[in-house]
Amino acid sequence: MLPRAAFLLLPMLAFAQSKVPAQAAPPEADQALRARVTQFLQYHVEGNFIKAWALVAEDTKEYYFGANKIRLVDFKITDINYSDNFTKASVTAIITRMWRIHAEEEKVVVPMVTDWKVEDGKWVWYFDQNAKRQVMSMGESDPEAVRKSLRSGATPDLSPEAMQKAAQSILKQSSVDKSSVTLPIDKDSTETVVFHNGYPGSVMLSASVADQIAGFTAELNKTTLAAGEDAVLELRYVPTGVPPQGPVHVDLRLQPFNKVFPVEVKFGSQVMTGAPR
Repeated sequence: MLPRAAFLLLPMLAFAQSKVPAQAAPPEADQALRARVTQFLQYHVEGNFIKAWALVAEDTKEYYFGANKIRLVDFKITDINYSDNFTKASVTAIITRMWRIHAEEEKVVVPMVTDWKVEDGKWVWYFDQNAKRQVMSMGESDPEAVRKSLRSGATPDLSPEAMQKAAQSILKQSSVDKSSVTLPIDKDSTETVVFHNGYPGSVMLSASVADQIAGFTAELNKTTLAAGEDAVLELRYVPTGVPPQGPVHVDLRLQPFNKVFPVEVKFGSQVMTGAPR
């Protein structure tokens, strides 16, 4: 909890309108922020993103959930600037991470700025949409510093347009291996559809059946997928004596993107009789 009494000794209006260096911050507030930032970045060194989730602001959790969470090799906090009466801060750290250049991994040292605010009495990381810095996995970075750090002559295009295009391309790589299956109507039968997560971060998958048919079930073997993982949708039909009257439509919904992958389940008698599809 930030010490409220300390604020009475400071010119409130000036702090609300401009950034204040760490030297002018109340010691308790500065120590609390440094501890949280250190903890947050250390989780990214360890790859423990579940624990890092607890240090993310409520309005940023969805963004963080789908973001590409890059493992860090090392970090060092170098600068802090406060604003809004010491309830917000921008923290600069020098991070070391691996960067793939021409199919080879290179160790790169770059500055990264993360934005923090007080939420329920604790410092939490949040994504500042008004910041003019380029987005990285758990904060912001200076693209010019990234370019200077690369030893290769070919530097990545970090423009917002290029990053948006790359994100769309990655999302398209998430797919199902088939969008239609056929189950026999006269015996117990099972078919599977495999979903691949082509997004470079964790996603959640759910299955919903639009038309309930007796004897038909649709189940996923997992609902949370890490980058590159697959989930198997098992489609099963057990005859009940009442033949299905039409195909079943199963929707696989990908979150947090709210993207739907439809799967149509047909039955053997419909295929043999040439019923409309």
